[in-house]
Order: sequence, then C-alpha cells, then structure tokens
Amino acid sequence: MKKTIFIAIALLVAFAVDSTAQSSSSSSSSSRQNKGRAISSGSNGSSGSLTNVVGDAVPTGRTFWIQSSNNVGRNKGGYWDVPGRPTSYKDGMNVQSWNIDNGPDRKYRIERIPGDRYYRIFVDNSNYYCIDLKGNHSKNGQNIHVWGKNGSDAQKFYFKRQNNGSYKIFHKSGRLICLSGRSSNNGSNIHLWDNHNGPWVEWNFIDTNSGRVVR
Repeated sequence: MKKTIFIAIALLVAFAVDSTAQSSSSSSSSSRQNKGRAISSGSNGSSGSLTNVVGDAVPTGRTFWIQSSNNVGRNKGGYWDVPGRPTSYKDGMNVQSWNIDNGPDRKYRIERIPGDRYYRIFVDNSNYYCIDLKGNHSKNGQNIHVWGKNGSDAQKFYFKRQNNGSYKIFHKSGRLICLSGRSSNNGSNIHLWDNHNGPWVEWNFIDTNSGRVVR
C-alpha cells in the first residue's frame, strides 16, 4: 500500500515538473518570435496622433528659415529663397538658394495635410501658395517651385531626421530635395534627386522668432 502511494506521488511530481518546463519553453519561444518585430505604431515608434505619418514628425504651426547643412553654423548662405524678394506670389515662381535677409519669401511653414500621411510646405504666412514639384514629374533634376494649393501629389512631402539634427526632405515619390550641383551659392537651384548622403541634401529648420536651429 505504502509503495503504491509513493509511486502515485512520484508520478504527480514528474507531471508538474514537465508542465512547468513546457510553459517555460512556450514563453521563451514566443519571446524569440516577437524579438525584432516591427512596431505597429506611429512615427519614431510612438503611438498617438502621428500614427499614419510617413517619415518623422516635424514642427508645425510656426515659420522657419530653411538652410542647407552646407552652411548652417558657418555663414548666412544656403537659405531657401523665392527670387526677387516678392511680397506676393504666383504659380511657377522658382525656389533657389540665397543669403538670408528679412524678406517674407525666406520664411516657410510646414503643415500636416488633413486626413493624409504627408505634409505641405507653405511660403511665408500664405495658406495657399506652397512648395510644389513642377508638373509632378519625379525624375532627377525636376524643379521645385511655388504653386497654389491644389491637393495633388506634387505638394506632398515627408521628412527624415538625421543624426546631426538636420532633415532630409522627401517628395512622396521617394526622391528628395537637393541643391543643384551640391552648391549653396547665391542663385543655385533647388531640385529633386535620388536619395543619397551629403550636406547638400540635408536641411535645417531655424525658428524665425528665436533664430535657433530646431534639433
């Protein structure tokens, strides 16, 4: 009788140990499967209102000077500029690189497109004229200019923050805004090009009120 009871207890203990081992193995396997899984959340891996934004979050609702990384912290060149220092705008005005001044055409405002995953870049305090890819043709060398807001893909952009705090500015097509000839001299054109690395494809947002670079 005692021998029978001892065998029964031994079997119960063995079953409990085996169940614990299986549970531990299952948990470890689940952990391994989850490791490296993409985060199904918002920009920069955080949840919230930016869940569907392409690229990285950028400051909105205020005006910035946009300066090339060729120049930031070194001199007053390489800023986005609409030639001629206009105080009003029209379709087709070009965007180029120029030294900073107090002209309103040097100021830009980034706004999320309502109900969309991309941003528009408005000129000055305008709610109509914005940065536009000419003809919406996303080939290398295609010009960046000013056009009235029209809801087309030509005006949809997203941003990738770099380790130095600057940003690459991408058109929806995946090509980015670049200095022509890698030059930020006065009058150098700004156009579209394949994604690559270099200060001529990196841009810095400088708050027009504080004069500080947004990092």
